[in-house]
Amino acid sequence: MQCDMTINECPLCDNNPESSLTLEIDWIQCDICNQWYHTQCLSLPKTQANSIKNYHCEKCLRANPDIGPSILKRRSGRQRHVVDYQALNEEGELRYIEEHMHIKRFTKYECNNEGKVIVINPSDHKSEYEVLDDALVKELIKKTKLSVPIIMPSAVGKSMAHEKGYNLELSFPGGMTVTEITELLGEDHAVEVMDVLTQDNDRWTLGRWRDYYNLDASERGKIRNVLSLEVSDTGLGDIVRIPKFVQDIDIVERVWREIVSSKLIDGDSPSWIERPKVTKYCLMSVKDAFTDFHLDFGGTSVYYTILKGQKSFLMFPPTDDNLLAYQKWCLRSDQNETWFGDMIDTKSEQNRGVKIDIFQGDLLVLPSGWIHAVYTPVDSVVIGGNYLSSFSTETQLKVFEIEQATKVPERFKFPNFNKIMWLIGFYSYKSSTDLSVEDVESLERLLPFYENQLELINSDATTGRDSKKLKKHIKLSLPTKIIGKPQVFVDNYRAWIGALRAADSEPSTSTIKLETDRKHDIESLSESPRRKKRSSLTADARGPAAKVKV
Repeated sequence: MQCDMTINECPLCDNNPESSLTLEIDWIQCDICNQWYHTQCLSLPKTQANSIKNYHCEKCLRANPDIGPSILKRRSGRQRHVVDYQALNEEGELRYIEEHMHIKRFTKYECNNEGKVIVINPSDHKSEYEVLDDALVKELIKKTKLSVPIIMPSAVGKSMAHEKGYNLELSFPGGMTVTEITELLGEDHAVEVMDVLTQDNDRWTLGRWRDYYNLDASERGKIRNVLSLEVSDTGLGDIVRIPKFVQDIDIVERVWREIVSSKLIDGDSPSWIERPKVTKYCLMSVKDAFTDFHLDFGGTSVYYTILKGQKSFLMFPPTDDNLLAYQKWCLRSDQNETWFGDMIDTKSEQNRGVKIDIFQGDLLVLPSGWIHAVYTPVDSVVIGGNYLSSFSTETQLKVFEIEQATKVPERFKFPNFNKIMWLIGFYSYKSSTDLSVEDVESLERLLPFYENQLELINSDATTGRDSKKLKKHIKLSLPTKIIGKPQVFVDNYRAWIGALRAADSEPSTSTIKLETDRKHDIESLSESPRRKKRSSLTADARGPAAKVKV
């Protein structure tokens, strides 16, 4: 059908709103003159626009008052279609969108997962280990340096897990419904709801989300997704127990434990040093929900288990080629219409993707920096969380740089990432005496990060508003109340790393032990200058009393 392009352009706005607004653009058509309008230009709230059956524009009302006001519609069970206005504007042809444009590419994408995914089947280990516990998973993560995804089928759910040979310390409310989640958190609890077609978020209440989720698929209209509901301080968070092996390798958990136990800050810490709450997210998705390719904030690793439903992942490893392609993709003006997979150099085997399906009761460990898209084939409820690890320092810092380059808003970044990077170095410098070679390599990667930040904030040169803003942000994020003067700390840290490297040159040891008194090295520290001796943790140490070193 050919359309009159004049009536299909909003007459109330001077510019195409898609070029100036990041919000979703909604339209409404006058039933008298057939003219289309942006609801934003009419100052018409979305809920009010959705309730109108026949819209009568102001121009028609002035010309013929007898037609009366717009007519409200009764609630209908018929599915509403979303118009593809890009096609309408460019081709003059009216089309309807039923699903995200990349789902077909996603489902047809073929991968060879061999060597790129670890699937742990406890039955393969029974002869040697009898059961698969957190200690064995930790050993596997240490051996692989958390470089590839790990899947543990049927690892969650007591009866199922024990039958399959798992003995992991974790707790998740298997089979929990959206209605039950709403009862725990409250109907008025705020939640960000993503429109799958636009990948933009609206702010809803959990009660409204429950009502939408429980509708028949034919009555839902738009496909929507909840991805950012953090539940740590809720009734749901109280019944979720993060896998122990995740807690053990979560470097933020270890740093905070050390900071509080060493009384580097008071137990009632101020907001500027509050522990990030990112380890317990509840994700709720309806059938055909799709999340386009993304990196988890701060290059965090992820644990992920399905309480109900199923998910499919398409992931690309964080090679230099893939990360550069991702940064270029994020900066494209047509990013939403561009299939990221087309930007991957698949001639190189190491760049190629991995595709996996996760089912109810499965546990997925997703490493740092893997670029992934997620498709939901059936209504699903998921619990997952993010964490930083010492295995992934290099990748985490690369993702941080990508976030800076692509101007990711602060609210979508890992909370207090910059502070935490400095605290990790400080905690390690003050606490660790026995370190593995891998530990030293990880800590050494923080040094240029510190040096570059100090160089930037000490430089007189500025190149525009963004540079000044970045300078200010870095200055405010330095935890000087704990580390003291940043330059003094960095000088001492550099000397410490050099000493560790010198000790590393001795071939007779697998760990590096550095006996040095650093009590006077850092000025203006908030803790007592008396240094306490700490016991070392050997590779075979077990039990809750053992202290974990970076």
